[in-house]
Amino acid sequence: MRYMWRNYGRVEKPYAPDDLRRALAAVTGDEAFANEFFAQSIDGSALPDLGPLLAQGGMELRRKHAGGPGWARRTFMPTERR
Repeated sequence: MRYMWRNYGRVEKPYAPDDLRRALAAVTGDEAFANEFFAQSIDGSALPDLGPLLAQGGMELRRKHAGGPGWARRTFMPTERR
């Protein structure tokens, strides 16, 4: 969000989805990841695997009640810092 604000919001420059893809590549330092994410989750209809993405930010995605419904019953919990 900071990247987008600095490059588009603050200067009031409009942006397109491809600009978001390039921003994701710049922020993550991984153009292949950004391209794959956009191809699958933005241009396509696949849901992103949020577990690994959230883990990079120090969070863990887990079911609140084992065996219960999917996303409706999931909570975000910070992972323990060791």
